[in-house]
Amino acid sequence: MNRLPRLLRSELSLRAVRFFFVGLVGTGAYALIGYSLILSGMAVIIAHIIASVISLMVSYMAQKIVTFRVRGQHQRMGPRYAISTAVLIAAQFILVCILKFFCFENEIILAVNILFVPPASFLIHNFWTFNRPGGEDTVANEV
Repeated sequence: MNRLPRLLRSELSLRAVRFFFVGLVGTGAYALIGYSLILSGMAVIIAHIIASVISLMVSYMAQKIVTFRVRGQHQRMGPRYAISTAVLIAAQFILVCILKFFCFENEIILAVNILFVPPASFLIHNFWTFNRPGGEDTVANEV
C-alpha cells in the first residue's frame, strides 16, 4: 500500500499521463483537420491521408517535447518515430485480421484495437523511439 503513492508519482506514471493528454491533442488535430477537409468537399480518403500526416507530425513534436521532454535529436528520433508508427500500423492491421478471421464482431474488433494501440504506442515510444542515449533524463538542446 505504501508503494502505490510512490508509483503514481514516478516519472513513468507522469509520462504516461502526459502521453494520454498529448494523444488527445493528436486525435483532436486529426478530427478537426479531417472533418474540415471533408466539409470543404474533399474526398474522404484524401482528407484522411492529409489529416493523418499532419496529426502524426503534431503528435511527434508534442510527444517529443511534452511527454518525453527531449530537445533536439530529430535525426535520431524522427526516423524512429516513423518506424514505430509503421510497426504500430502493421500490428493493428494484423490484429484486426486475426480477430476478423476468428469471426469477432466488428464492435469487438474496434474495441480491442482501441485498447491495444495506446499502451503499445506508449511502450514503443518510451523504450525505443524517445529513449535517450545512455538513459539520461535530460538532454541538452541540440538543433
